[in-house]
This record gives sequence, C-alpha cells and structure tokens, in this order.
Amino acid sequence: MMDRNAPLRCHATTMMLRVLIVLTLLGTTACGDVSTSTVDTSPQQRLQLPAALREVSGLATLSRNELLTVTDEVATVYSINFETGAVKELFSLGEPVIKADFEGITLAGNDVWLVTSQGVLYRAIDGVKGRPDTAFEVFSTGLKNRCEVEGLAFDTTQFLLVCKENFGKKDRDKLMIYAWSPGDSEAREFIAVPFDELGPIRKLSPSGISVEGDTIHIVAARQSALLVIDRAGHLLRTMTLRDHAQAEGVTVLPDGSMVIADEGKIGGGVISRYRPVSDND
Repeated sequence: MMDRNAPLRCHATTMMLRVLIVLTLLGTTACGDVSTSTVDTSPQQRLQLPAALREVSGLATLSRNELLTVTDEVATVYSINFETGAVKELFSLGEPVIKADFEGITLAGNDVWLVTSQGVLYRAIDGVKGRPDTAFEVFSTGLKNRCEVEGLAFDTTQFLLVCKENFGKKDRDKLMIYAWSPGDSEAREFIAVPFDELGPIRKLSPSGISVEGDTIHIVAARQSALLVIDRAGHLLRTMTLRDHAQAEGVTVLPDGSMVIADEGKIGGGVISRYRPVSDND
C-alpha cells in the first residue's frame, strides 16, 4: 500500500513558485475582472498527434517542452516533445494493459496518476522514468455514484477531480470539483458553483482541468469553452474556444503558455500551444 506520508510536495512546490499567468487571449481585461473573450485562433504551435492518440484524454506538464497524455481506452501513457515533435509511448500499466475509460492525467513528484470516469485513481510509481514494468496502485475516490469524472489535477498535497455530469439532483446544475488525498476513504467536496454564477454559461460539461497556484482552468468540449476560476469558485474569465474540435485536456507550461488537447475526428488528436500574454505585449 501507499505510504500516506509520502512526500508529494516536490512537484507542487515548483508549480506554486511559477508566476500566475494571463492566458493568450484577444480582448482580455485586467486581472480580477470577469471577462468574456476568445482564444487566439493562431496558436504559437499546433501539433498533429499519431492515430494511437485520436482519443487523447487529458494533459500534464512534464517539463518546459514536454507533456504527458493518455488515451481514454487503455492505461498507456505517452510523452510529447514540443521542440522535436516526437511522440512516444512512455509506459503501460498491467499485463495485459488495463482497459478503462481514462479521463485525466497528472503528476505528483515522479509519480504519474490517471483517473477513470468512475473516479478510480491509478498511481504509476516513478512513472516519469518510463520503465516497461512500471508498478502501480489503485485507489477508489467513492465518486462512482456521485458523478462522471472528466479531469484530474495535482494540487500541493491533494488531487482535484472535476465532474462532467453530476448524478445527484441538488448538484445537477453546478460545477462540482472534488478533492482527494492519499489516505482518504472518499473524495470530499472542494468547489460547488451554480451554473448561473458562471457568467454567460448556463450549462457546463467539463472535460479537463489544470491548477496553477490560486487559479484553476477548466475546458468544456460540449460548450467550446474555457473557464478560469479561483480557489473559492469565483469566476475570473470565460472564453470561447474557436477552432477546437473537442477540447479534452488543458495544462500550463513553466513559461506560462497554455496548451489544449483536442480529440481527432478521423486521425490523431491535436494539441495547441498559446503564448503567454507577455509575448504579445
């Protein structure tokens, strides 16, 4: 079993020290104001992924130019290098490889974590090392009967899980984010925000989440939207995602660049990187 006191802060400390960035947007207002804007349709870089990643599901930042991702069918993790364009299989879990509806990926130190739509967490121990026999552990968050999980992010000492659909009547019209820490028997409510407090958005079906310091980014494929909220659930920005077929993942690189992953319709998926606002000033 996992050591409940294992140090998860290494990765998080680095993330927290990063400057909170303003995304590359057109018409963005000053920080703190709620704004509606459109992501620039000319990203800094757009990379076509191989056919194996047609159903790309979730993104995690590995380094300044490397990402990790997973498909939503099997527990196979891929690395993506923006500088070289190289995409390679990093590791798989299980023999035969575990099949499930994987909907999110994140990093905690050297461990790679995956989550399924039923809220089952897989911890790939030292997964960043890419060993063919990567050991893993499995944890239940107790969310199976509460919501359909669609995104995962590591936040200092806990994991945040965002729900695409809430099953409870009282939560059906809310953005629900749960928190789970190693040793917890089940996830606890972290943020619950009624849709009518999310600006022009009256319905939201989250498909990816990323946390950077005090700021949380959420993409919603069905609504072609990206939301920025604070830790209290207060809306900072809503953005329309133009030229994005089906946004399934979002992450932020060390330089403040935002990256969005889209599922492919025929071939492989696509990832798009947007410059931090300082590059455009």
